[in-house]
Amino acid sequence: MFRFLALVAFISSGLAWAAKPTISVVDFKGPKGAAVKKQLSAKLCKTFKCVKPGDDGEDVTVAAVVTGEIEKGKVTVSVYFDEEQEPVTREIKLKAGKVPAAAFKSVTSAVKEAVASGTDPDAAAASMTGSL
Repeated sequence: MFRFLALVAFISSGLAWAAKPTISVVDFKGPKGAAVKKQLSAKLCKTFKCVKPGDDGEDVTVAAVVTGEIEKGKVTVSVYFDEEQEPVTREIKLKAGKVPAAAFKSVTSAVKEAVASGTDPDAAAASMTGSL
């Protein structure tokens, strides 16, 4: 029985890891852009599998690309998921040049929305209305 449970746990953990969408967090423009990018990357890479652009010189397919622009104490985060679609955006006010803790949830939801839009447009529309 123990071996069976260990096998189920091992397979489940592998499936959970494989289910993480792959994203890339690229440069943020503006003052303190690198610092804001670092903060957001740290949080997003816990939820999603992050890859660097051009990692190892090979093309890697990603579900979304996250970028941002900082102006006048706020950052506009854009999540691109399809070349033919407008990005999902979130505007966040910075506190002392840093992303407030409550804002990370908003950015994570923007990435999840973009990933859902890129994989199944009907599912994205349903998730925005709250039903399937």
